[in-house]
Amino acid sequence: MQIVTRYFQIIFGLLFLLTEIHRNYKLRNKAERKSNGADKNSLTILWVTICVSMFLGGFSSQFTSFEIFNLQPYLRYTGMLVAITGFILRFIAIQQLGKAFTVDVQIARNQDLKQDGLYSIVRHPSYTGVLLAFLGLAITFSNWLSLIIICVPIFTAFIYRISVEENALQGEFGDDYLKYMERTKRLIPFIY
Repeated sequence: MQIVTRYFQIIFGLLFLLTEIHRNYKLRNKAERKSNGADKNSLTILWVTICVSMFLGGFSSQFTSFEIFNLQPYLRYTGMLVAITGFILRFIAIQQLGKAFTVDVQIARNQDLKQDGLYSIVRHPSYTGVLLAFLGLAITFSNWLSLIIICVPIFTAFIYRISVEENALQGEFGDDYLKYMERTKRLIPFIY
């Protein structure tokens, strides 16, 4: 079971990394977008936090024994399922946003506020997906310390990113975005 988990962690991690690098290359700094420094280095903070947290989380799982429960095989499979679900959710959310999706915080000229599909349920389904993917991957390590090292900093970095993004969206869409915020939660339907 542990070898299957290690292969999953490596393959999933590489797949995730390659898709994000591809998005970063293809969907960054488009000329027809208004950024005005709206990103506030949130993308850099995310990348650094993710890289450091994943490295330290993986490292700590190899050299500490803070196991999560005794049902490790089931827990590891659950983590794999959660990670894959998060990856798929992020993919669908990005597809639904279409040309409006960028890796930088910036808004296209004449962009409409997306409020249908997954965006009718939560304001940031792409981030919900990516956070689920990291949670699932952290669970596959079956180590409390790894779970904390991976999830807490990454979640904190995404909360910063969401705040930056919501400020930009509120500046662009004004009252429409405030009404949208009242109707939807940030990441988890009906909860948060």
